[in-house]
Amino acid sequence: MKKKHIVVLAATYAPFARTADLERGLVPIEAPKNYVDPVKKEHYIREENARRDGVLATLWPLKTFESLRVCYYDGSPGEPQVVLFESIGPDTDIAGALAPIASALEAAVEADETIQFVGVGVRDILRILRTRYADAGLVPYPWISEQRNVIDPVGMLDTEKINKHLNPLYVLRQSGIAMPDDYRPGQSSIDDCNVAIRSYNALCRTRSQPELAL
Repeated sequence: MKKKHIVVLAATYAPFARTADLERGLVPIEAPKNYVDPVKKEHYIREENARRDGVLATLWPLKTFESLRVCYYDGSPGEPQVVLFESIGPDTDIAGALAPIASALEAAVEADETIQFVGVGVRDILRILRTRYADAGLVPYPWISEQRNVIDPVGMLDTEKINKHLNPLYVLRQSGIAMPDDYRPGQSSIDDCNVAIRSYNALCRTRSQPELAL
C-alpha cells in the first residue's frame, strides 16, 4: 500500500496595515455626486475606506505571517514532525526550516504517493508559502484549488446554504469536534492545528486509516 502523506498547517497574521505601494494600487474612493455637504462627503469616504480595509485584510496577497505551525505525518505510525514559528520576522528562515518536509513531499510526488494538506484557511497558507517562500512551497500551485489535495475543515462547511443560517464552527461542534469555548480561526496556530487534526480524524479519514496524533 502506498504511503499517505498528510501536512497540517496553521498560521496567524500580522495586523493589516496600508503601505505606500498598496496605496498606489488602490482605486480612490469618492463620495456620490449628489453629496454636497463636505462633512457628509468626508464621513462617507472614511467609512468606505474602513470597510475596504476590512476586506483587504482578508486577502491572501496582503497577509503577512505572524506565526506558523506545520505538522507533517509521513505515512508511518507515530508522532508528526512539527515545525513551529512562534514569531516570524524579516530574518526568519522559513524555507530552510521546511526544507526537509519539502524534500520528502517532492519524493512522494515522484513515487506517486498521496499527499493531503489540512488546515483552517490552509489554501491561503499554501499560496503564501508558494509565492513568497518558493523553496518551502510544499505543493505545486494548481493543487491548492483541488479539494482532493486540500481540506479546510471550516471552509468545507462554509457553503452558501450553511453560512446563511449557521456558523460553521457550530456545525463542527455538533459533529463532536472539541475546541476552546472562545475559539476563533486565525487567532492561534496551535488551536487551528488541533481543530484541523480533530476534524480530519472525525470527518475526513477512512476507517482503515489511523487517527492523526495531536
